[in-house]
Amino acid sequence: EAAEALGKHRGRSAISALRAALDNSDGYFSPMTRAASVRSLGALLPSDQAALIATAVTDLDPMVSLAAIAALADRDEAASRNALETVLENRAGFYLPLTRQAAARALLQLRRWNEDKYRTLLDNEADATVREALVALRASS
Repeated sequence: EAAEALGKHRGRSAISALRAALDNSDGYFSPMTRAASVRSLGALLPSDQAALIATAVTDLDPMVSLAAIAALADRDEAASRNALETVLENRAGFYLPLTRQAAARALLQLRRWNEDKYRTLLDNEADATVREALVALRASS
């Protein structure tokens, strides 16, 4: 609740507290708190600082990663598209299927996308749910 409340306050101290919770350097904060922190940061950070949210997509906790994906979809910036595409392009098995599916659905919300990139993603995608989202993206264009 505190992380969500901080998301309604503009200012350096709110951003600093949310960043500290997300970074979780001492391991104190729960995944739920960290996820709420990244969502609040998504609402507060200016566009030139979207890299922090994009980095959170790679968090080891899927709850934090999913929250970062949702925040990127809400922001609808070039950094959003790039981070979401990176999730789908990763063939090393780092991302859970649920995370990859969320990234594909998030792409549906974005206004900016590259037809050639999506054709490549679709051609290389093995997960049926992700493919379905990518087909829906192409159909919506």
